[in-house]
Amino acid sequence: MERWISPEVARREAAGQLDLETACWGFQLIFRGPGEPEVRINEEIMGTFNARPFASQVGLEPGQVVNLDEAMEEILDWRIETDADDVGFVTLYLHREEWNLFFNALHNSVVAKEHLRAAVEFLETAVDALATGRTRAATDTLFSAVELANKAFLFTFPTTVVGKMSHGTIASEFFRLSRFHAFETVYTPCVKRLRDLRPKVRYLTEERPPDLEELREIAGTVESFLAWVQEELDDMQRHKLPKELT
Repeated sequence: MERWISPEVARREAAGQLDLETACWGFQLIFRGPGEPEVRINEEIMGTFNARPFASQVGLEPGQVVNLDEAMEEILDWRIETDADDVGFVTLYLHREEWNLFFNALHNSVVAKEHLRAAVEFLETAVDALATGRTRAATDTLFSAVELANKAFLFTFPTTVVGKMSHGTIASEFFRLSRFHAFETVYTPCVKRLRDLRPKVRYLTEERPPDLEELREIAGTVESFLAWVQEELDDMQRHKLPKELT
């Protein structure tokens, strides 16, 4: 409220665009990318929601206009379908004299999911390479799988700019955010090991190829990491707060 909504209310009041004699019953923040969110007030808020009607409300028809306070006992959830899946939002709605909070914490979900699908393809290719002992190819594709999954995770944050990102930027942001997550002790060593191995197999700086058994263990960890990223995306789309905000 204090960071985005209150300043916008004050700005509109000063500009004569909002009469505070009229009560505010709804606010919405739309996060489309880096920078300040769009602030919507009252009739400007958009979306669809599920609600539970009072037991006395029988015979309601689709499309029927009702008074929410009188007809609906509880608002269950809120979605913004017009903006597809690529925006995060927060909706505050006054219902029966109580403020209801709804949000979707998943940002850039379309591009994040596409990167995760690509990561799965690279992992599957790495597993095929390991089955025939091609450890150099497996190392390179395992690194690609991890990096794509890292980007999928990073794209869910409003501060991440979708576009070209260097290997160093992806790694440093991942390591920074890993401090807030339990995966630091599980997945971070795997990422660091692949970052160490990849240039050696790509540029042949070492004559000895990577150890097959080590790579098989790494592949299992990468598979687990991809599954964890998928769970994070699913949790955010189910309107759960990211763990670093809880």
